[in-house]
Amino acid sequence: MRNVTVGHLCKGAGRVAERGQMGRDNVPGIRLTPGRLLLLWPGLIIQWFIYLMPRRGVQGVAASTRLARSPFMTYVFSFGAWLYIGLLIKSWWVSP
Repeated sequence: MRNVTVGHLCKGAGRVAERGQMGRDNVPGIRLTPGRLLLLWPGLIIQWFIYLMPRRGVQGVAASTRLARSPFMTYVFSFGAWLYIGLLIKSWWVSP
């Protein structure tokens, strides 16, 4: 038996995931650098919940899956979440 390292296991798991035989952690499939991860984490969390809790019926599941796997919607959800967080901070900071 040959020596198998974690790197070998990760590379093999990536190839299997690309063929669609395993689930993936990055649901929308965006390349995440540390800076992008910082900016996009609210949208990724929202999409993760959409993916885990789809709507009822075949059409609802299909629509939820499209939202959860859309890279564009990751940016939209993240922008909306950061806007909301900014408004909360502004209202707290400026409150009389």
